Amino acid sequence: MMKLGRLILACILLLGPVSLAPVAMIHAASTDASPRPLYGVAYRVVFPLFDNTGSLVTGAAGLDTEISKDQGTFADATNEATEIATSSGMYYLDLTASEMTARTVAIIVKTSTTNAKTTPLVLYPELILVRGVCGSSSTTTSIITSSLTPAAAVTDQFKGRIVIFEATTTTANLRGQVTDITGSTSGGVLTVSALSTACASGDTFMIQ
Repeated sequence: MMKLGRLILACILLLGPVSLAPVAMIHAASTDASPRPLYGVAYRVVFPLFDNTGSLVTGAAGLDTEISKDQGTFADATNEATEIATSSGMYYLDLTASEMTARTVAIIVKTSTTNAKTTPLVLYPELILVRGVCGSSSTTTSIITSSLTPAAAVTDQFKGRIVIFEATTTTANLRGQVTDITGSTSGGVLTVSALSTACASGDTFMIQ
């Protein structure tokens, strides 16, 4: 078991700096649209807890998670790790948008369970140009946004860019659809070439 763990960790290191964790698996939380860590977007990471023999730790007690952003001082995480039912030894942690606002997010998950090992995780959130969420009352040529990250600041800030609706957005007809931005307001309203369907409140997209 120990040899297998070392082999898996070596493979992770060879694959590059996406994440560093003992057999860690990265997933989007059920309320998030992206399957990969994004800068400033809430995220869920799934990982195992091991003891000193390499066995999974079930029912870990006294869980304590701390986070460092961009090599800053470690501080308590907003949420605590939760075991996936039942007695699996696999846990998940929901990170807030603020905790993901960094180029490097280092995490340590500690437990008071006897002989359990501290689990380190490292995420490198991907920078995207802009991530948006549709508000209400949009049309096929006007996207009224409830959220833009980063926020709109001036008129035509996004003019000439393109909108790409995410593969998991709510409106099925918009998934993967692309259109160009012909104008934008400082309040975050985007004028676009006609979409096949108007976006609904909660639809998600990226501006590139």
